[in-house]
Amino acid sequence: MEMQDSSNVKNLRQLKSFFTYMIDAIGSQKESSQQSEILEKLKNSIPGELADIDSLTNSIAKIFETYRNEKGISSILDTETTIVNFAKGAIENYKKRVVEEKNQKINELTANINALILNSNKSMQAYLSSDPIDILDYSIGIKWSNGAYEGIARYSCQNNIEYDFTLNTRDSELLKESLKFSMLEKGLKIPVRSASTWIGKDPQLDYEKLDKYSMVSSTITKGNLFVVFQDPEKSSAFTFVMSRGTDNSFLSVEYKDENGSIDITGQPAMNNMLEIERIEDPLDRIYGTLLELEQNKLKLARLSVNGKDILTTSSYLEFGKFIFDIMKENLKDFIANLPEKTTEPTVNGGLSKSYIRERLRVLGELGNEMLLELDLKKNGN
Repeated sequence: MEMQDSSNVKNLRQLKSFFTYMIDAIGSQKESSQQSEILEKLKNSIPGELADIDSLTNSIAKIFETYRNEKGISSILDTETTIVNFAKGAIENYKKRVVEEKNQKINELTANINALILNSNKSMQAYLSSDPIDILDYSIGIKWSNGAYEGIARYSCQNNIEYDFTLNTRDSELLKESLKFSMLEKGLKIPVRSASTWIGKDPQLDYEKLDKYSMVSSTITKGNLFVVFQDPEKSSAFTFVMSRGTDNSFLSVEYKDENGSIDITGQPAMNNMLEIERIEDPLDRIYGTLLELEQNKLKLARLSVNGKDILTTSSYLEFGKFIFDIMKENLKDFIANLPEKTTEPTVNGGLSKSYIRERLRVLGELGNEMLLELDLKKNGN
């Protein structure tokens, strides 16, 4: 029976993602650990093996020395020298061949381990890219660094799970180069100073033209957009804060230079002179660009649970068990209603009890424990 109820969509997505990407990540990480143990043993065995080869030369020389002394003859000395030197050269060539073979094996194992680690990380990236865990909060940000915009998305999820993705800014038309305000809106001027005049007269305002100001950072967090435009030739900068999608939408503008900071929107005389639409339209474009950018995830940059680093330690087995323990009770009944087998990939996302059993066996003993917890262990298998 195909499960199309809206209440099952989330469970289906979580299951499909876990038993596809998470199991791949754990399986590759597990195999890389096994290969690393083999590599370490191989490296540790080389000095002893080479020492055994070196002992062959000493053994041959010792045989001749013993024979010469027991027989009390010295006429064999030239023969002894010739044979020992020949043996030494032959054994040295053999040792070089052994070292070459060991190094080749080390290189093969290292390449294989690196490929497994890469596959493990890519699988974990694919898993988290599917948003399988309830996201409590997130932010999307970019900053100008070393001649390009660096983008990052940060996610905080239930059960103290946090992860970051770097974002691909190169494909964004707006972010291919340093973004000047004039590329969004030309000729905009904003009041930055207010001076008192004679009684009854309006305050005298000083304006700053934004054309040459460049965006140095931009962030969406909790529905608010924070953007900083800076003059590349001096220390002055504008900070814009704009909310979207709430009943209390607002725009805040702050100016900062060597003389200090000024809350422009907090000064009625200056706030009244702001051309709000000419400011909000460019900010809307930046807001939309960041939202689009969040879909272009590039690389998993951080993953932690309760503050413990999972990514750099490749603790995917531990992480997978942690996720499994969170979701197993909610998904147990859901799995019970899956068909034993399916030949239709469009039905239930191709999931079946048989498929889940097959995937969990990749995890060895842990997979068997998971099968028991999901009531999927049958016929002693």
